[in-house]
Amino acid sequence: MIENGTKRLRRLLSLPGRERPFIVLVELLPLAGHNLDNIEKFLTAYRAGKDALPDDVVLAGITIPQNPSGTATMSPADVYSLLRMKDLWSDLDVMPHVTAKDHNTESLKTYLIGLQKLGLESVLALTGDKPSSGKRVFEVDSLGLIELIKEMNYESFSRTAPGRFDRVHQFYILAAVSPFKYTEASLMQQYSKMEKKIRAGADGLITQMGWDSRKSEELFRYLETKGLRVPVLGNVFLLSTATPAPRLMFEGKLPGCLVTKELFEKVSKETPADHLERAAQQVAMYRDLGAAGVDIGGLQDFSSLAAMLRRAREIGRDWRRFRPNLDFGVRGQADGRPGFYLFDETGRPQTTSRTRASLNKKFFDFLHRNLMTPGRRLHPAIRKILGSSRSLRRGRGLLYRTAFAWEKATKSLLFDCEECGDCFLVENFGLCTLGKCEKGLPNPPCGDANPDGTCAHDPDNRCVGELIYEAAASEGAQGIGTLSERINPKRDPALEGTASLLNYFFQKDHARKKSLI
Repeated sequence: MIENGTKRLRRLLSLPGRERPFIVLVELLPLAGHNLDNIEKFLTAYRAGKDALPDDVVLAGITIPQNPSGTATMSPADVYSLLRMKDLWSDLDVMPHVTAKDHNTESLKTYLIGLQKLGLESVLALTGDKPSSGKRVFEVDSLGLIELIKEMNYESFSRTAPGRFDRVHQFYILAAVSPFKYTEASLMQQYSKMEKKIRAGADGLITQMGWDSRKSEELFRYLETKGLRVPVLGNVFLLSTATPAPRLMFEGKLPGCLVTKELFEKVSKETPADHLERAAQQVAMYRDLGAAGVDIGGLQDFSSLAAMLRRAREIGRDWRRFRPNLDFGVRGQADGRPGFYLFDETGRPQTTSRTRASLNKKFFDFLHRNLMTPGRRLHPAIRKILGSSRSLRRGRGLLYRTAFAWEKATKSLLFDCEECGDCFLVENFGLCTLGKCEKGLPNPPCGDANPDGTCAHDPDNRCVGELIYEAAASEGAQGIGTLSERINPKRDPALEGTASLLNYFFQKDHARKKSLI
């Protein structure tokens, strides 16, 4: 277990705002070849020189990513364990990232049980990057992962004897949000999913990295407008030419991380001191906006962190004087449209649009309304006719195979169906999130969409999250309300490769009635 002297992130973030110190987390990655020398040097320097940090901030812990950019690397649990054997963590908490990209739910549970046994409490629950090689999994996305972790928390309580509840291991769940989106559909879907994450059990938020102070302000304004009281950590990345990160982000090779041409050209001409200055300005900005703290990445050493935080304290609430150095958003799209901001520069909310339903959606709505709405119109008759066939009921035989072949051809043509057997077309307004999403997420979007709303992994197609938003918006406030409330469960893996229409009519899929006991 982590020693009692650890600055528990959970305890600090749970303090009332006025009593809570400004919290700093530092994200550290192993070097090439799974070398931990950089992390060891940072931790050793912290132990020897922690007094160099300003006294109005608390370096609470280290965050460790899990396979960033979809590339295999050491597990955060292994990094923690190896450095614990050397007694290097001092009084710091450790927050591993937990991603769903290459794990099914059983594998995720196995990993989380390991974190429990190591005494690690705080986790950042993420959908994760698309694997650079190997097959995607994404049985659950970040929402399903949060629900899974909350379920494990409940199970921990249920196994505990009365009088020992104060010793029960409970995960403290942080989730991600990206306000740095520049189409209405992408941005509103990010905020909608953020709210769903909070409802699902997220205890706090960490922003995606980005360099647009107006978007950063927008997030805090949105949270205030919605009355959402959760701690937020701003993501501050030391964007420096000492690493290839600026170029990779500019070229779109790190999905979800946007560096515009203007910012890339500016960073390329700057000195390391200029890079550190911008990061310090961001720290000051987030603190003034009301963030509980910051999660700082891209650091090369502990001395850079200390210098950054000291400079941020000097800047204080005067960060707006440096706004030109922090504003590198997308002012205009390639098609001439301006980048979308939910609030104008005076802070007034913008009006969201209502789109027209596509022909595909109209056709799907017609079919569902007349043929597939339980108890209405032709649905009872169709169910009775289908149910009269033993072959169709059992999912075997020539008639079943014929029906399934027809379904595969039709749904593949109309909806990019991938034969999951547990269809969510109804919940997703006539769109398949398996065939139209490169990650196949149950609840799109992730945070990877390009500024113009296209998929970062398939720029020839728009993010399916955008398409779902527009389909919902075509139904007006009711459609948007339905979308904002709905959290889709994972697909039933036992139904993969079976006829989803028959599973629906015979109530074998996720829509089936479940017993309470």
